[in-house]
Amino acid sequence: MTKMRGMFKMKQLFLVLILVSIVLLAGCKVAKVSLEVENSEPEKELVGMDKEIQALQEELEKSLTDEEIELVEAIEKRKEEVAQEAPVEEKEAEPAKEEVKEEKIDVSKLQKLEVQETELVKLKISAQDDDRDTLKYTFSRPLNQRGEWQTNYGDEGEYIISITATDGTSTTKKDFVLVVKKKNEAPSIAHLSDITAQEGETVRVEPKVTDVNNDKLKVSISEPIGDDGMWETDHKSAGTYKITVKANDGQLTSEASFSLVVVDKNMPPLITGLADMTVKEGEIVVIKPNIKDLDGDTVKITISDPVGDDGEWKTGYTDHGSYSIKVTANDGKDKVEQTIKLVVEDVNRAPEILSIELA
Repeated sequence: MTKMRGMFKMKQLFLVLILVSIVLLAGCKVAKVSLEVENSEPEKELVGMDKEIQALQEELEKSLTDEEIELVEAIEKRKEEVAQEAPVEEKEAEPAKEEVKEEKIDVSKLQKLEVQETELVKLKISAQDDDRDTLKYTFSRPLNQRGEWQTNYGDEGEYIISITATDGTSTTKKDFVLVVKKKNEAPSIAHLSDITAQEGETVRVEPKVTDVNNDKLKVSISEPIGDDGMWETDHKSAGTYKITVKANDGQLTSEASFSLVVVDKNMPPLITGLADMTVKEGEIVVIKPNIKDLDGDTVKITISDPVGDDGEWKTGYTDHGSYSIKVTANDGKDKVEQTIKLVVEDVNRAPEILSIELA
């Protein structure tokens, strides 16, 4: 009996040890969450304790009664509850980034200096230092570190310039507004060469116009070419013309001119109204061709024999036959010919008794 009691007390002692171990384990886990640990050694020790406790439990369960086993299971359940109740480790919040507010400058209160495009900006600074220290200046862009800037076309606008003066210990800054005004230049027209064309040809003019200010330009070309730069000449276009090209940027106008010579190209006369003819002996042949000259030149008409230049022929009773009649039109530069066929049919005449006498 005394031996059994000793064993029971021994079991109770083991149970107490297990309970204490669980409490200690839970406390360590809570402490682990709340403290920042720089190395992982405490975690390794806790893992070792878990394994030792688990080995003790397995050895003890072999000799426990059902009631004692239920008690151990209750303790295990409580162990899990304690672990779940441990506070969750929270990540340390990152410090909020400070917003860098862009310094707003009241331009209306700043000094203004004005230049025109293409001018050299060169600053002359007057500063005072009571200690008579040597001052060093720095300038914001577009100025260089000498305080200069060679402006160009297209630099029109307002620029806030910052000047910093330092004596090596203290620094002072001052802002001002640099106003670059537009310098308008008249458009430029490239050299225009003289043009020679013949009547009937198309004249094309494509002037090359530029503007250093990149302004929108209006280009005009005098008549007879016109603003589209094209002219289709005809048979009446011969002559010499002075053509003027103008370019305007909205303010300034440039102009250039060249000579256009249209050489006369003769247009040959046109012959119409002719057709082959058939007449009978004794009839009058009439040939009257229609002559047209587009240049308005005087045209000389010739008609071959037997008709003649007057265009009329009184046929006789012996003129029957076939004739080729050539009509020629000549304007003094060119001549054209056209041939027609003329047929004179034979007409039989009854004999005529001229006189009766005694033989």
